[in-house]
Amino acid sequence: MNFVFILFFFVISIFTLKLVKQYLKYNIDVPNTLVPPLPAVATIAPPFPIDYVFSWAGEKKESNIRSSNNNELKYSLRSVIKYAPWVNRIYVVVNSLPENKPSWFNDSLYEEKITLITENQIFPPGSILPNKNSNAIETCIHNIPGLSEHYVYSNDDFFLCSPTEYTDFFTPDGKAIVSDSIFSMKEMIFDKTKSVPDGFPMYEAKNKSTGYAKKIKALLEYDTYFYPHVPIPLLKSVISEYVDNYPKYIKWVREYKTRNLNGCDMCKDFNLKCPCQQQHHIMARFMYDKGLAVTKNAWSDYTYIDSFNIENVYTNPGKFLCINDNELIQPRRDYIQSKMNTFFKTFYPETPFYEVFTP
Repeated sequence: MNFVFILFFFVISIFTLKLVKQYLKYNIDVPNTLVPPLPAVATIAPPFPIDYVFSWAGEKKESNIRSSNNNELKYSLRSVIKYAPWVNRIYVVVNSLPENKPSWFNDSLYEEKITLITENQIFPPGSILPNKNSNAIETCIHNIPGLSEHYVYSNDDFFLCSPTEYTDFFTPDGKAIVSDSIFSMKEMIFDKTKSVPDGFPMYEAKNKSTGYAKKIKALLEYDTYFYPHVPIPLLKSVISEYVDNYPKYIKWVREYKTRNLNGCDMCKDFNLKCPCQQQHHIMARFMYDKGLAVTKNAWSDYTYIDSFNIENVYTNPGKFLCINDNELIQPRRDYIQSKMNTFFKTFYPETPFYEVFTP
């Protein structure tokens, strides 16, 4: 009898513990004790203008988590205004206007700092638009009219969480500061007995163990897989040269109008491993090989977190933050959106001049 009682008690305890974990995972939005967001501070003015560029899918709340809106852009912009006051101008690339103008923009004020750009302003003539493949869009960002030579590209789910200086992105002499993961290269070819598309870029890469340099495909598999989820500094003239040097590859990327999740679905069809279309590593390496970029450990000052655990950011925000909306269960979408917006309103409470004020 005692054994049965102990077994029963043990089972009940395990079940109760699971319920508590579920409650904690899904029902804590804001901890009782918060670390207040750091205030903005005076910064050193950069010796050259630096613009900030976003690409944005719009305000629709869709079932596709890649294009669904949780107000990320609204608060990512707030983070730049607060923590990067040295930024010259902000550009937001949208599919079309006026239907994709943010509803919370003050029409008479936002153009003082922000310019909305449509895809037909940056894609080559004759392109079939709209294009919702972020990899394709990123090959055209450098065509933004009036864009400065130095610019930072950011997804709308990247946020600044503490004061930044321009030297977090560029050296004083204008070189881009990129992730040292550009050195962690392996061949991207899936099956070496088969061919890959012609016209793709080639780099000299060293074998880690032997130091032997050889040319391998630039569409590479990296030890870190994808580039760190942080804003990436770029040089307009160098990216233009990169695009011009590899027209077949760029055309192939732009032919894909959508991207599913991590964008790996088309890779194997072309005998390539994933990520076969992501531009960040390739562009960063191209700038570095031109002597116009230096490297750092990009993982040291950024936090990557999923939407389930967003409350953890309050106590350890870091400098750069990416919030990954990874809720695939439709009945829980509203809850996750509410949870994310609770965080946003707490961490970025100030209303910038270009927003329509809403209490």
